[in-house]
Amino acid sequence: MEKSRLIAGALMAVTCVVTGCGRPVPGMAANAERKRARVEALKEQLEDEPSAAERLTTLLEWQKSRRTRAATKPFDQPQDALTYFLEMRLPEGQTTITPSDYLGALQQAAQMPVFSTVDNSFISADPQSPLSVPSVVSTSSTSLGGAWSAMGPGNIGGRTRALLIHPTVPTTMWAGAVAGGIWKTTDGGSTWTPKADLLINIAVNSMLLDPRDPNTLYAGTGEGFFNGDGVRGAGILKSIDGGETWSQLPSTTGSDFFYVQKIVMSRGSSQRLYAATRTGVFRSTDGGGSWAKVLNGTAVNGCMDLAIQTDRALAMVFAACGTFVQGAIYRALDTSGTQTWTSVHAPAGMGRTSLALAPSNQNIVYAMSASIVAGNFQDGLLGVYRSAASGAPGTWTTQVTNASPVVLNRLLLSNPVYGALSACGFGTTQFLNQGWYDNVLAVDPANPDMVWAGGIDLFRSDDAGQNWGQASHWWFTPGVDPEFAHADNHALVFHPQYNGTTNTIMFNGSDGGIFVTNDARAPVSYSPNPITAASPVCGNTAPGVVAWGKKNNGYQVTQFYDGAVYPNGDTFFGGTQDNGTVRGATGSPNTWSTISGGDGGYVALNPSNTNMLWTEFTGLTIQRSLNGGTSYATFTSGITESSGNFLFITPFAQDPSNPSRMWIGGARPWRTAKATDNPIVGNVWTLASSTFLASRTTAIGISPLDSNRVYFGVGSGGGAVNGTVFTTNVGTTATSATPWTSSKPRADSNVISWIAPDPVVPTIVYATVSTFNSPTGTGHVFKSSDAGATWTNIDGAGVTGIPDVPVHTIVVDPLDNQRLYVGTDIGVFVSIDGGANWARENTGFANVIVAKLTIKNTAPRYIYAFTHGRSLFRAPL
Repeated sequence: MEKSRLIAGALMAVTCVVTGCGRPVPGMAANAERKRARVEALKEQLEDEPSAAERLTTLLEWQKSRRTRAATKPFDQPQDALTYFLEMRLPEGQTTITPSDYLGALQQAAQMPVFSTVDNSFISADPQSPLSVPSVVSTSSTSLGGAWSAMGPGNIGGRTRALLIHPTVPTTMWAGAVAGGIWKTTDGGSTWTPKADLLINIAVNSMLLDPRDPNTLYAGTGEGFFNGDGVRGAGILKSIDGGETWSQLPSTTGSDFFYVQKIVMSRGSSQRLYAATRTGVFRSTDGGGSWAKVLNGTAVNGCMDLAIQTDRALAMVFAACGTFVQGAIYRALDTSGTQTWTSVHAPAGMGRTSLALAPSNQNIVYAMSASIVAGNFQDGLLGVYRSAASGAPGTWTTQVTNASPVVLNRLLLSNPVYGALSACGFGTTQFLNQGWYDNVLAVDPANPDMVWAGGIDLFRSDDAGQNWGQASHWWFTPGVDPEFAHADNHALVFHPQYNGTTNTIMFNGSDGGIFVTNDARAPVSYSPNPITAASPVCGNTAPGVVAWGKKNNGYQVTQFYDGAVYPNGDTFFGGTQDNGTVRGATGSPNTWSTISGGDGGYVALNPSNTNMLWTEFTGLTIQRSLNGGTSYATFTSGITESSGNFLFITPFAQDPSNPSRMWIGGARPWRTAKATDNPIVGNVWTLASSTFLASRTTAIGISPLDSNRVYFGVGSGGGAVNGTVFTTNVGTTATSATPWTSSKPRADSNVISWIAPDPVVPTIVYATVSTFNSPTGTGHVFKSSDAGATWTNIDGAGVTGIPDVPVHTIVVDPLDNQRLYVGTDIGVFVSIDGGANWARENTGFANVIVAKLTIKNTAPRYIYAFTHGRSLFRAPL
């Protein structure tokens, strides 16, 4: 689920399930006994984890701030909590990222020399290469020379909001990942191949296929639903060769097309297109060559969805506009002439609304709206509405609302099991609503009364939206329970040959990638009213209901925040957005497993005992496993600092010379020397500084040559203090009375995203900045030769300089400390002369956010790149 997966709270039975406690298997005689045992185990877990309530409070606070886009106030200073993603990148005082910043960076990168780590040599860029013209992109970058290898996960997936199926060759499909670009399969999803890894923007949010010419495709970029890590786009891309190559439509480079939510095409002409964006609805009558705004949505935060009739000459086009404020449904005649858009339905409290036409009778239009009314259902369901007269004003009937006497009907846009916790006997009911984030409708192609709804889970109504049964359960066990489908659903697409009898295949795009059911007409789970502990929503579904399978084979779009490599170099794990902490191995890209649920963050492992590892959720939630990730215990005892002082993804670091010693930080540095103790006696953590950092910790570095030399970088919530590096030379013995010294690599308020002490010279240290340049501060890679007292910008300049783009991580080659690699928002750059000159290293790589670089320094040597949108890459050194 979006941002603050409350699985982390050990208060709930579902938590225990996701983190490995198991759940009753439907149909087994021991079902009731297993459930009782699960609840008893949960109570024991809660008693053993006194910080569980605090973790839950922290996560709820973050969810609230992200959902409402309100500000939190750590250190009594307002902080824009819109997104962790934006927080890491925005200069002080700036509230948006401009795609032109990325365009300029890509244009500069296109002129840079190319270096292949695999070949250990420079490659001359082809003047005719699509990279020379960033508005046109090729299918991949492998043609540039020796390539990095994609290691997976290919089976975990990632947020997918768009899915297309070829109308006559249905084994050919295209998928759009919001941080992973465009992917294509020609075997029905058995394998996927990335297309256009070097796209000017790989935040693909919507896609359209021309049914008259399936080789013509459009892709809208920018995820404009106000979720925290929604990446801003760069307009609409077009392909005329089945998605092999793409070009940016020059008419869509402006701010009106930063976020393209939906694109539809007229039946009357392939040249007539409509696009719903953050600022309104736009129409093109020349295949995207030019656009005109036909409906203004700026005042209501944009238009979220479109639908268009395709079964008649005089067709209507519909738009749903508004989110977080009063919205409305509009319609107009689909024509190339003058249009009049009329509000046809706007019930009080209407927020984000999804639309769907019944393919078999397109007079029938459905809408599902989130609520903006304060209370239990804010951002949850307002209602499902239906018109049988092409959406004409006054013809909309209310099918169901959040006042329905049937509890399950109210939960279409909520977390269903949390909405029934009390009835299930799992705890106190909570309303965790996400109608602003995941909200999609679809109508069965052969039955206009059979309607599908996607929120956190999937639902189906067989009576035109009046009553709903649950069709998926996010908290069930993947690979065991056929009812499991990943949470947060964004796309519902029927097979082109769907007829309701011999073909009942339907696909689903979610935060977990792509799922499919072979029988969308199978029964769904209606719960009795009132709900009891035996109800399906509580985990007791009957055999024969809708079953789901993954289609994520080779679909490598996982969004890592951090990662680590086992000493053998062939096993790796990391924390990911919305897909927990996952682990995989060389040669098995499609068999990665989830070893911890929720949103994952930083990770570490004991190199002397790899059964001992550390993971986290969001905020201050670090935990330790002694059995390779089968079970965990909290690892926060001794930390007395407010949980609000810890970053959404909290950095922690292990001493490279001593795995027993670890560091973590909120607004103060904390150290443990007991990390590997078993059992741990007393508190784990002790305060190791008298210095109040006055900002959240964003980076930690420990010298591999001197464990006493420790660095903390900050950049969140501290105003002018942001961008400071603090250091001590007595780290192993520092106490709450030990002052730390500080300096600023860059003058403005910025984010120190990574700190890397040199592995050869103990006084050299590097720091990276993920904030875009500002009028008062520039540069992204800095070097200090005096242990952080002073800093020099080593971005370089001209064609061998790093573009103005966020840099998130840096690694120094231990065998050649003049070779530096940095991970940025547009891939990897390398310097082989200590930072004097830089080259792009995108051989086999993508223009993707690189969250973590790390080197395995024993033979055979490798460099690893954990990316936020394209999974994991590896290259030999």
